[in-house]
This record gives sequence, structure tokens and C-alpha cells, in this order.
Amino acid sequence: MLPRKKPAVLVLFLAFLGLSAVNSVGAQVFDLDKGRVALTRLDGLWRFHPGDDAHWAYPSFDDSSWPLLRSDRGWNSQGYPGMSGFGWYRFSIRIPDGTQPLALYFPRMMTSYEVYADGHRLGAFGGMPPDRKLLTGSPPLYVLPGVGSPAEKTVVIAIRVWHWPFWAHYYGGGPQSAGYVGEISAVGPHAAR
Repeated sequence: MLPRKKPAVLVLFLAFLGLSAVNSVGAQVFDLDKGRVALTRLDGLWRFHPGDDAHWAYPSFDDSSWPLLRSDRGWNSQGYPGMSGFGWYRFSIRIPDGTQPLALYFPRMMTSYEVYADGHRLGAFGGMPPDRKLLTGSPPLYVLPGVGSPAEKTVVIAIRVWHWPFWAHYYGGGPQSAGYVGEISAVGPHAAR
């Protein structure tokens, strides 16, 4: 009987050694800083003002008296029914130090618009009067310049929207869904969805 117990004890001893080796290696460490995909939905309240003034693109402009509108609905359902023409939106983005290059994406904005960051025009979709041009399809990504600096900073985003009069009877101007900001590699694939 004694010889039969030795193999069982040996198996238990080897199993114990195996478990000890696994425990000494440690569990997987998930690095949320290195392993994350930086993408933020710009879902919230943005400052809004009807009309058109080039000074509204500048970061030093005080927009604190402008009303707040939701970023995922057109302006017609938020107190400006049937409005066509120009309107401006403004909001800020706090960018941590050492951040990878970032891009903005606005999947559904009615109808033509320009995007500014700290007063610098990043690009446009469609055309503004007098060169009105209605575009359809996927809007472009707008790359934020100067991101990746060693210091944290805040960037003021201004969006100049021109809503075509014909569409004003059917859709409100401005965003119809929230936009996104994030690392270019994260926003790019998201834009294709």
C-alpha cells in the first residue's frame, strides 16, 4: 500500500510547485494609460449665438452671455425654430500634457460649416455665401495643431454654421448628433462607422 501513495504525493507536490510558480509571476497588469484608446464624445452643452461675426472665432472672445444648446440636436428644437442663415457654436477642450495628435469629427452638422481652434481655421464642409455649396457624404477630420506639447492646455473650438434656407423648414441648423475628439487613429476609424 505504501508504494501507491508515493505517486499521489508526488503528483500533489508537483501541482503545488506549479501553482507556486504561477503565483510568483503575478497577474496580468493592464496599463490604462498605454492601453487605452483616447476618444471623447462631445456630448453636452455648447454656447450658441445666431448671426455672424469673425471675432467669435477668437479664444479671447467672452461668450459667457450666450445661451447653452445641446450638442446633439439642431437649433430649431432649442428655441430657434425655422432659423436659417448663420449661427456660431463655441466650447473648450482641455488637453493633457504629452497627448498624441488629436482630431475633431462632426458626423452630422446641418448644413455648411467651418471649424476653428483658438481662432485658426482648421477647415470646412460645404460652402458659405456667396460661394454656397451643399456637400453630402462623410465630413472630414479636423486635426488640432500644436497638440503634444509638454504642458496641459485648453483649446477653444468655434464652429461657424450656415444653414440653407430650404432645409430650415425640415431640419434645424447645427449639430444633429454629438461630435468626437480623440487621437487621430481612434477618430479616423470611428468616422467610418
